[in-house]
Amino acid sequence: MTSERLTIGTARAELRELGLGAMRAILMGEAGGAPPSPGYPAAGSLTGLRIRVERLERGEEPGPWFQVVRRADGRAVGDLNFHDPPDADAEVVVGMDLVPSVRGQGLGTEVLRAACLWALARPDVRSVRGEIDRGNMASRRMAEKAGMRFTGMRGDDQQFVMP
Repeated sequence: MTSERLTIGTARAELRELGLGAMRAILMGEAGGAPPSPGYPAAGSLTGLRIRVERLERGEEPGPWFQVVRRADGRAVGDLNFHDPPDADAEVVVGMDLVPSVRGQGLGTEVLRAACLWALARPDVRSVRGEIDRGNMASRRMAEKAGMRFTGMRGDDQQFVMP
């Protein structure tokens, strides 16, 4: 793996890949990247970051973890990550968490779509899957607007896939 970090741009945000040092800094309450917006990082992101850091420290290479940075003010407003490298079916799983102040403004749809299209442009990826809690209708609408289609339930999770 190279030390060069990926950046994916959208009209209103940049997804900036975080390295291990930045992840550790965030877990210690430091910026670790862009200056944080109020509410960043979200509880779900902290849990995911802890797991990610443990995996990296064991020498595993999970998929990339991106900090979502709002272009208007350069502040971190969330995280988006690919849980693992592509599996045997060339599928990756995406997860995202945004601070409450930016939800409902279409930013999540914009960021999710850009990340999915970036992943699908890779030769080793044929599909991107998202798993959304049964009752999370806002995230369901976001996934659908981003171009993902509902494929059914797996336990308590709604399954979405692109293409």
